[in-house]
Amino acid sequence: MQLDQSPAYVLRQLMVDLILGSHPDEGTPVLDWNIYVSQSPGTGDNVITVFDTTGIIDNRVQTNGEVDEHYGIMIQVRAEGHTVGYAKANEIQNTLDVYLYREPVYLDTGEIYEVHAVSRKGTINTLGKEQGTDRNLFTLNYLVALKQLS
Repeated sequence: MQLDQSPAYVLRQLMVDLILGSHPDEGTPVLDWNIYVSQSPGTGDNVITVFDTTGIIDNRVQTNGEVDEHYGIMIQVRAEGHTVGYAKANEIQNTLDVYLYREPVYLDTGEIYEVHAVSRKGTINTLGKEQGTDRNLFTLNYLVALKQLS
């Protein structure tokens, strides 16, 4: 199914709705965690960035040619310390594991999406220090089942 917005953009808004962080353009951040899409800013120690990655095509419906797809997502957590970053990655992991089933997401662009499931592909990846800084990096990888409602 064709989507007007990238899955990373939709998931970022879902994470804001779940109070895992805030949209950087909406003023005061939540617990100093802003959530970005596709590119992390150079400044700010505690940052979450959502990236689109390779998904999985499950099948194609013979009668209409529609393809069922699970979209790939990577969530990167950048933090001023290992303990802080791991705790935030764990909070994201636990929230997405437990609290989602057919969750509506209303975007600032006017579109409405429904997230059917966010399936974790593994555990928290600890990447060590960000090059040229003292900040720690962690990633979480997911497959997302979603559809656009309007």
